[in-house]
Amino acid sequence: MVDVAGYVVGKLLGQGTYGQTFEATKDGQRYALKLIKAEALRLGFDLRRFQREVRALQKVTGPHVVQIREAGATNVGKDLRYYIVMEYLEGNSLAQAFRDAGLEFDEPRLKGILTQIVSGLEAMFDQNIIHRDLKPENVFVTDAGTVKLLDFGLVKMLDYTTLTSTPGRAIGTPLYIAPEILRGDEVDFRADFYSLGVLIYHLATKGNYPFTADTPLELYAHVVDTEPVRPVKYNPALSNSFENLVLTLLAKQPYERVYGHDELKVAIETTPLTVPRALKAESRQKREACPKRCFIRLLQNEIGVVRQFVQQGVKPDGIVYQANFLPKFKKSLAELRTLGVPYALDPVTYRLAYSSFAQTKGLSELPYVLDRLSTLTPAMLQSLDAQQNYARGVIDWQTNWDCDYLTAPFHYARDLGSPWMDIDIKLIQESIAYAQSLAKGKPIFAGLCFNIEAYANSDNRLALLNRYSRAKPDGYFFYVDGIDERTNNPLQIQALLGLLRLFQRMGKPVFACRVGTLGLGLLAAGVDGMSVGIASLTGFSESTLLVNRAVGYDMTTKYYIPGLLLTLPVPLAEDILRRNTTLRCQCPACSGSYKDLERVAKVHYLHVRSAEIAEMNGIADTVRRTEAFSRRVAEALARCEAIRKKQPEYLQPGHYAHLRTWQQVFKPQVV
Repeated sequence: MVDVAGYVVGKLLGQGTYGQTFEATKDGQRYALKLIKAEALRLGFDLRRFQREVRALQKVTGPHVVQIREAGATNVGKDLRYYIVMEYLEGNSLAQAFRDAGLEFDEPRLKGILTQIVSGLEAMFDQNIIHRDLKPENVFVTDAGTVKLLDFGLVKMLDYTTLTSTPGRAIGTPLYIAPEILRGDEVDFRADFYSLGVLIYHLATKGNYPFTADTPLELYAHVVDTEPVRPVKYNPALSNSFENLVLTLLAKQPYERVYGHDELKVAIETTPLTVPRALKAESRQKREACPKRCFIRLLQNEIGVVRQFVQQGVKPDGIVYQANFLPKFKKSLAELRTLGVPYALDPVTYRLAYSSFAQTKGLSELPYVLDRLSTLTPAMLQSLDAQQNYARGVIDWQTNWDCDYLTAPFHYARDLGSPWMDIDIKLIQESIAYAQSLAKGKPIFAGLCFNIEAYANSDNRLALLNRYSRAKPDGYFFYVDGIDERTNNPLQIQALLGLLRLFQRMGKPVFACRVGTLGLGLLAAGVDGMSVGIASLTGFSESTLLVNRAVGYDMTTKYYIPGLLLTLPVPLAEDILRRNTTLRCQCPACSGSYKDLERVAKVHYLHVRSAEIAEMNGIADTVRRTEAFSRRVAEALARCEAIRKKQPEYLQPGHYAHLRTWQQVFKPQVV
């Protein structure tokens, strides 16, 4: 038997880089005895200094730190060994306990462990001790469930350059080391909070880490310069608030880790670990009771059209106004409020990623533009602080204008691989949290902006829903590239319809935006809402984001012929109506006339579109609505063919080819 300073050394309990820990007995009592290689100590550490440092560690007492009995040096065989004697504990390391639990603790157990760790760190803080090597292997969970910190302060005495083939390797276990240690900055207790952040990340994501790397140097570079991979990538069930707690602890600068010990314990205890289980989606019968809505996307010079429409006794369901029209056209919003018409702002954040934003009046002047001399990139929104400030700026702009509906910032994420997607989901969560803190009671909508081709298969559609279901907005606005009112690809329209229906499972309203008359088919098939321009803006395309639009640009006025389901240039519409009297409109704006349509085209559009939505809401269920729309498409197609046959100079097949596609897609069926 080996004797070390009167302690009889027994079985090996553990082995690390710089030494071994054994069970030892003395005077009938069991202890844990750690033997440290002499060459592991940093230059200048002799026995006297070693014992002085350990005496400082002995002052750290409490239920959540291991108690140190004594320290010294002795020869073991021919080798000099430093030793530390500690209380003996029955149980396992946190690392082993985590493995035994299948890499997943339930919420009460996880939080119980974490708050005890913070209590242990607080006991060290009270004695001006920094752990510097906090990791699951240095946290012990006793058989009684008590958590105790091990090996605190020892790293300060060790020289890793003698223990590795990588000269100059920084102190601390690489995966858990704080950025300020790697930078050579001053270190305080917040370095341990960073390590705790890594530890929580590891425990909350089934064993994953904030960074991956092939070499220590690559890992160190990530720790210092790269934002961590969001924990929800590995555990989508994590709540946004708990993720933020972890990301705050993982901040690059100590001042950004804003917690004190007591505050951190309270935050851990009160922050839900996971998103509450979603309530069951509303039944179909209940969803059928929700009226279909059409929001009108208003240009800066169209408030007079809305005024005239309201004065004739009808109100739009809602208005969408571009954020960059303000403050110049603020009187428009004031008039909408006077008229009693609800409105939302499109924050047009998706345009900030394209250089053309700089040439659009008002867009570059929005207060949430991060850099007026640069396009917005995902790299600018990697940190939690940047995400929160951006989301707050966008929401503040909308609340300042007293919007009835708020929209979280969103960007064009072409497909599932876009770096914008996870950022946008995080921005939704931050927008919701901020809006709730303002206690305005306004619903928050999420915007989704993508190319439909990426979602032509059901697996990708389901993957998109699974990602966005992490956020809990009050509704969804879909801006879809590749779809407009004349799209004649049935698979693309089916993909859009399938996606919108899928998102309705979240039990929140879903709007198809800038889809023109195609929106009537979508609503008939069960979608909740649509947004359209006034006989304009009938599609969304990434290519339009690249266009340098002149200041004061306008849209060419078109006229909607409901009997044909077509929106046509005014001269062409006038020619058709002159020869086809049964197609003339009897709304208050037109009164059966086919002349001077440019003057009435916009008010006419509002009247007809509102009447179409009202008629749809008068039909009891989706099946009958789809049947009615299908009949209407067939009748419109027959009329187009008749006009084409009699007056071939008026309608070309390209004007109405999409109606054949609608016949395929919007067949009456049980939804």
